Amino acid sequence: MAAMEMFWAMPPVTRTLIAAAVGLSWPAHLINMPDPYYLYFLDYKVLTLKAFPEIWRLVTPFLLTGPKLSLILDPYFLYMYGSELELRSSRFSDPGDFLVYMVFVSVVIL
Repeated sequence: MAAMEMFWAMPPVTRTLIAAAVGLSWPAHLINMPDPYYLYFLDYKVLTLKAFPEIWRLVTPFLLTGPKLSLILDPYFLYMYGSELELRSSRFSDPGDFLVYMVFVSVVIL
């Protein structure tokens, strides 16, 4: 099976999370563009009225992986566990349940 066929065969939420994590982390850690400092959650940058609030800082910490070996292992484990939860878990029977779960967990962590 080719890589693109494997990518499109993944469940939709897992596929989107992996694509976002790889698309954000690889440029940030390999070529330092954008600088990872601009992706971390800093409450004084998000919760401000003096300047334009940097809303992306609410989402990017969940998608940014660590450098070196984490660039490969984090998307791999996201694929392994995310696809199993999305497809075979008895708790996520409807198609949107896994997405609602991921959003809920992210909000609780923030």
